[in-house]
Amino acid sequence: MSNHYSDIDRLISLYLSNRASESEKQELEEWLQASEANRDVFRQLKKVWATPARHEHSDELHSVRDQIWIEGTEPQPEVLLSKPRRLHVVYWSKVAATLLIFLMGAWLLSYLIQRNTTVIPETVDLVSQVNPAGQRSTHRLPDGTKVWLNAESSLEYPEKFSDTLRLVKLKGEAFFEVAKDRSKPFIVEADGTKTEALGTAFNINAYPENSSVTIALLEGKVRIEDIAHRQTAILSPGEELLATKETEHFDRRAFDYEKAFGWKESILILDGVNFVSFCRTIEKWYGVKVKVNGTPSDDWHIRARYQHEDLRHVLRDICFNKNIEFEINDKNVVLTF
Repeated sequence: MSNHYSDIDRLISLYLSNRASESEKQELEEWLQASEANRDVFRQLKKVWATPARHEHSDELHSVRDQIWIEGTEPQPEVLLSKPRRLHVVYWSKVAATLLIFLMGAWLLSYLIQRNTTVIPETVDLVSQVNPAGQRSTHRLPDGTKVWLNAESSLEYPEKFSDTLRLVKLKGEAFFEVAKDRSKPFIVEADGTKTEALGTAFNINAYPENSSVTIALLEGKVRIEDIAHRQTAILSPGEELLATKETEHFDRRAFDYEKAFGWKESILILDGVNFVSFCRTIEKWYGVKVKVNGTPSDDWHIRARYQHEDLRHVLRDICFNKNIEFEINDKNVVLTF
């Protein structure tokens, strides 16, 4: 496509939008004087430009001019030839001009109408599942994926997944049994990480107070991305990955099944936790508030395992072991040293 076509298109656009300089007006005038066919084209375009739909779109015409001008169809200046030859040139010049007018007019009308039509995207309702402290739940997603949602956790997902992607957002901790669908990757966004799977079972621990996000893979394969630091890793079954929030560090290691997944079977693991972590775990697990009277020793740690045990049983066991007095008043627990 020649530069000449582009120049004429630009000149017409500038002139019709009252933005042409004196030199540009002169250049357009010379083009109009070159042939009657050129003037016919201009008159027809001027009529199209006067339609109500064209407002505010002249600035954009030059950016799409390659769609307007069709190579080889620009009307050419008349040339003095012998009569038969001259008639032949004039005839085909008029044919080309007519075709050009039709194409340019049709395109401009279509373009301007489309530009004035507001496209309203389809809205999809979101579902939000929220668990307070002391509550765990299971959910079935629209694709058949099963989710175990831990206490103090929330999960957000659309009522209907798109045709290309299954995206959910997690705060806290959840275990996923992902329904297989290789045409739609399953992605979990959690505290700055993305975990992608096609069909697999994995756990994500992404509580805000934790210094890292932990992803443990039970079966299948997942791809993990640290969004901020642009790091990626692929996990195999039996591996877990700790993504430190403040750095680019990924720590890959083997996991203990009960420590990683036991919570969804009501197994409470206290793996050498200090006193602060113990109180936080009790609050989250049982939905209570812990108040402390006195000060525990610096080397205070507890290691224990409970399954389907109530709060009183757990406190009685640990407080006896650590020589602590406890009191339960509804949703409040008082520990006294």
